Amino acid sequence: MHVEGSTVLVTGANRGIGRALVSAFLARGGYPASKAALHLMTQAVRADLGPRGIAVHAVFPGPVDTDMFAYAARCEPSFGEFPLASAAEVAAATIDGLEAGEEDIFPDAFAARAGREWRADPKALERRLTDV
Repeated sequence: MHVEGSTVLVTGANRGIGRALVSAFLARGGYPASKAALHLMTQAVRADLGPRGIAVHAVFPGPVDTDMFAYAARCEPSFGEFPLASAAEVAAATIDGLEAGEEDIFPDAFAARAGREWRADPKALERRLTDV
C-alpha cells in the first residue's frame, strides 16, 4: 500500500553503530563507501517511487556535534578541525529542505560546501577530503 503525496526521508546520519562506524571512517574505506551506497540506493528508490507520487529525499549532514564525532576526534585529532553543526541546526535545515522540495539536502555549512563541490567537480572534492 502507498499513499500518493507521501515522503520517504533517507539520511546519511548513522546512529547506533558508533565505534564500528568510527573505525571504518578512520580506515578511510568503509565509511565513505557506505555514504556512496546510501546515495545510490536513494536514487533507485526515488526512481521507483517517484512515478507513484512519493517523494524521496536524502539528507547528507557534515560533522555533527555528537558523542560519535567526539570519539572520532579523540581517535583522529585532525577531525577536531572540522566545523561542527548542532543536531538542532541539522534538523531545522532538513525541515527547510523538505519544505523547499530539495531532493538532496546538505543541512550544514560543511555539507553544503561538499555538495556544491560534488556537483561541480566530484574528483576535486575527493582530493580535498582525502587530504584530511
